[in-house]
Amino acid sequence: MKFVRIVAVILLVPVAGTVVVAAAFGDRLLAAAIERAGPALVGRDVRVGGVSIDWGFPTSVTATDLVVANADWGGGTPLLRAGQAEATVELLDLLRLQVSPVRLALRQPALHLARDERGRWNLPSAGGGGDGSASGGGSLFQVAAPREIEVEGGEVTVDYLASPGVEARIAALSARGTPSGVEFRGTASLEGGAPIDVSGGTGPLAALFGGGEGEAKPFPIRLEIGPETARLSADGHMARPFDLAGVDLRVQGQGDDLAPLLAALAVPVAATPPFRFTAHLTDIERGWRLRNLAARLGESRMEGEASVLLAGRPKPFLKFDLVAPSAVTSDFGWLASAGGSGSGSGALGSWMDAKLPTAWLRRAEAEGDLRVERLEGLATEPAGLRAGVEMKDGRLRLQPLRVELAGGAAEGSATVEAADADAPPRAGLRLEADGLRLGPLLAAFGAGEVASGTARTASADLSGRGTTLREVVAGLDGVARFRVADGTVRVPGLAQLSMGLVETFGAVLGVGGDAGATPVACAIGDLPVRDGVVHTERLVMVTQRVAITAEGTIRLGDGTLRLTLTPSPLDEALLRVVVPVVLSGDLASPEVETHPELRVGAARTGVPADVCAEEAGGR
Repeated sequence: MKFVRIVAVILLVPVAGTVVVAAAFGDRLLAAAIERAGPALVGRDVRVGGVSIDWGFPTSVTATDLVVANADWGGGTPLLRAGQAEATVELLDLLRLQVSPVRLALRQPALHLARDERGRWNLPSAGGGGDGSASGGGSLFQVAAPREIEVEGGEVTVDYLASPGVEARIAALSARGTPSGVEFRGTASLEGGAPIDVSGGTGPLAALFGGGEGEAKPFPIRLEIGPETARLSADGHMARPFDLAGVDLRVQGQGDDLAPLLAALAVPVAATPPFRFTAHLTDIERGWRLRNLAARLGESRMEGEASVLLAGRPKPFLKFDLVAPSAVTSDFGWLASAGGSGSGSGALGSWMDAKLPTAWLRRAEAEGDLRVERLEGLATEPAGLRAGVEMKDGRLRLQPLRVELAGGAAEGSATVEAADADAPPRAGLRLEADGLRLGPLLAAFGAGEVASGTARTASADLSGRGTTLREVVAGLDGVARFRVADGTVRVPGLAQLSMGLVETFGAVLGVGGDAGATPVACAIGDLPVRDGVVHTERLVMVTQRVAITAEGTIRLGDGTLRLTLTPSPLDEALLRVVVPVVLSGDLASPEVETHPELRVGAARTGVPADVCAEEAGGR
């Protein structure tokens, strides 16, 4: 209610000092007196379109087109503009050198707030008469709290709320105040966000007009934002309300769906699970701090703290330290729909088609730590994740990145670079893993029955460009490698390696049918990737009786492959019953064709042993 007090001081002190002169010489003289007194009263230039006085008991003073100038650094937009301001006073109070308005009414007031690079608000300073001191810029008159306040059609805007050019607004603001407090309501919006209802209340009016002693006392404030189904509330106080400082609020949120609140922040998403959170919000020199955060979304929980620095920075800077004791992947499927892309179902397909958050990468900077102690919902045993997060100059980096999964661990880094708004972002992943159990690992991607065994070592160094994960995968470059021991595989076409006579020769070759598992002593893969095409530079699998070499390509963009599986029996007597097989077509369900015309030879002496020795680290 800062503008209420500014208007009261501007109108009432000059009225009290010039009421007799105004009665004798006219209302325009009073308007000129208000304009001349403005700098002394509130430390800013003041303009008044016109002033009228309705004499009586009580007496009403009405000013039209009232304008209070902004700070020197605040630009041309006025700090305060009011279509009409009306104050009703008791003339007998003037005999006691006191102005105690019966009523103060504002029609279409507009308050424009902003911060400079040092974090200071553009409000009048304490030394400029805007401190609410008893005299109001040297006047003999005391200004007391109005008995009643009314605001209609008000508007409050806040520039640079999150970053340059981002404006927050409360429109259709109405307020009613009595000595016990003020109740208000309006419609809030962030630039680009959906409008959302806001309401609340403040402490007694006397605290706003009680001078320096009153300002030193905590001033109660209460806010409620959003509908009943997604309500955000804050309850606490401001230690220095006229500096908009000393904020100390307990924040709570609860509802069936986060989407209405996120839409107000210009982040449209699909429906979310029910949510609940509590936190302690305070202001710091150049921003805000959130402590003692305890949040729940569906079955997922998160704890920690965060702060955001706003003033004096070209972009908001977020610092955080967050721990998720448990996180369920299905609770976060809506993230795939952020920005209007993806279905928000949480399925792999929706994530593949979700837009990468490139605009946010260029809009903000961040630094912090994220730990997920128990990640569930991957069709396997719970996993763990730890990441250091840095976001700067349009680049997101997760480093160090550690994923604990399938009995082993993978460490490395992940990046998304989007500094150039005119070029597709580049995403990259570097991981080194050891001791991963293939069954649980593949189960996390819905392919748990394809293979078992242990990946003694595995690595990936991949990057690609695209606006979605699907586009990135379709243009990947880099290399992937693995070394597997003591497992099984189910690969289409293994039955045809024995010319379809798997019942007769399958056990001899050590391969199972398409529905069965083939024991594998070891396997090695060196797979360079160029422009979204995986090349089998080296892909060898050794069973008990045969070494199988795969040659060909896998096209990640359209999900197709063409691989030739060439068996090399360890026993030359088996040469007559083996035949190469070509897998082609759709990656999920390839066609299998035998090719007897392709040459088959016995495995060179020592080759299977060499492969397994290399897997075991013998080389």
